[in-house]
Amino acid sequence: MALAGHGRQVSSLLTPVAWMFVIAALLIALDSAAGVGVLVLLQRGIDSGVAAGDMSTIGICALLALCLVAIGWCCYALQTIFAARAAESVQHTVRLRSFSHLLRLSLPWHEKHIDSRLTRMTVDVDSLARFLQNGLASAATSIVTMVAIAAAMFWLDPILALTALSAVPVVILATWIYRRLSSPAYAQARLEIGKVNSTLQEKVSGMRVVQSHGQQKQEAARLRALSDNFRATRVRAQKYLAVYFPFLTFCTEAAYAAVLLIGATRRRNDARD
Repeated sequence: MALAGHGRQVSSLLTPVAWMFVIAALLIALDSAAGVGVLVLLQRGIDSGVAAGDMSTIGICALLALCLVAIGWCCYALQTIFAARAAESVQHTVRLRSFSHLLRLSLPWHEKHIDSRLTRMTVDVDSLARFLQNGLASAATSIVTMVAIAAAMFWLDPILALTALSAVPVVILATWIYRRLSSPAYAQARLEIGKVNSTLQEKVSGMRVVQSHGQQKQEAARLRALSDNFRATRVRAQKYLAVYFPFLTFCTEAAYAAVLLIGATRRRNDARD
């Protein structure tokens, strides 16, 4: 029942802007298709134009590729607009509903969760908006582009496609490990920033009391300690990030090198024949 209730709440948030996300998804698909089309045209222009010395074929492929680049740019721009509008609408609704819900909660709840109230109203809502505006679109674009490019690669050369995609299982395993290690660090950072925000809110609101009792140095030291804890937690999370993304780059470059090695070997064998 709880899951069903949460599902209905999420559905009520996304239903008014669902058409924007659908349009953004279609534009992402068109942008990815345009990118794959450019790659196919480049391959055709090199094989049928450059190799054969046919300037007309090169010109046609270049003109079509330019048109596809323009179409992709338009799709990307429109997708960004629709995704941003949808994300801002959801953010506005979530902030209003969250504040209304906080007003209905009891005083014991507010006393128990004093450190997380401001974070939920600010940091969490902003993180949701950034995910809907950038993260969701980027993830969808990457997935659609990867599938389309993989299909085109298998159509052109299955052996080279398998070689290029050999790094995918390693990337999936690395992502799983990174998520297992970084999730607790980010959760702890969320708690720490909640303590920092609540302390700032409390002391700024009660600044007269703090100054009248001469507690400026003590409160500054307390805030400094809380900020140091948050910084240490974020640094630990960033260490995982600093290892994860360079490793992804290494896997990508290794796949490139493997494809070049196989291509060079084929070229040498063809030259011998």
